[in-house]
Amino acid sequence: DQQIYSDSPIYNIGGAIHIHGEINVELLRQAINQLVKGTDSLKVLFKLENNQVSQLVGQSAFPELEFIDFSTKNNPEQAIKQWLEQSFKQVFILDGEHYLYHYALLKESASSYHLMGKYHHLISDGLSSKIASDQIAELYNALHEGRAAEELPQTSFTEFIAQEDKYRSSKKFHLDADYWQALIPELNTPLIERRYQQSTSHGQLAPSNIVRFNLDAKFYQKMQDFSGQYKSSSFHLILVVLNLYFSRIYQRDDII
Repeated sequence: DQQIYSDSPIYNIGGAIHIHGEINVELLRQAINQLVKGTDSLKVLFKLENNQVSQLVGQSAFPELEFIDFSTKNNPEQAIKQWLEQSFKQVFILDGEHYLYHYALLKESASSYHLMGKYHHLISDGLSSKIASDQIAELYNALHEGRAAEELPQTSFTEFIAQEDKYRSSKKFHLDADYWQALIPELNTPLIERRYQQSTSHGQLAPSNIVRFNLDAKFYQKMQDFSGQYKSSSFHLILVVLNLYFSRIYQRDDII
């Protein structure tokens, strides 16, 4: 899909964290380098050759933290906002050479910074980008305080692929497949159907819009506490709420 719409940033995700206080740029750069070194998904490269997609984990030439000082601008806050908007419109290149993440530290003043983390959806989603931000914070604080960072989970993407290959050739895989095929022999009609013809000749996308709203911090904490009781996350809770909403609105038991 990204190849069809090669000039569209439709799969860019991420955001910016507003940091109140002074930042040691070099320590932050070291923290991000440590994160990248231990996270295979950030090092994944994709390349299209002869209509075949190949995937590999890069070993060198990782992008460094970009630092931009906006503090001398007439309106630093507005300048940063404009820069972020333009940055998220820039498309990642899937050529097997360019990595699919971008970190930038934007200085608004001596005590106000914005840390941008931008990813292609091929290597990250909302939850994993949040985990990456938490890990950067832990690594930076450890470096700043001169202590050893809490041990981060080592997530080897290549090991995961090997485990999946082993599972697909196992007896358990076939038992699982039989179970789900018996439970759902046929998929119901999708709840949301395409209303626009997909155009590949001109690379035109269907019109879209985004509705944003904020959750009160105390209410969000209640969501996290409630989810934790059932060994899940607030993200899972939101999916359940959406499922219940559409089930009641459309009077359907199964939502696809």
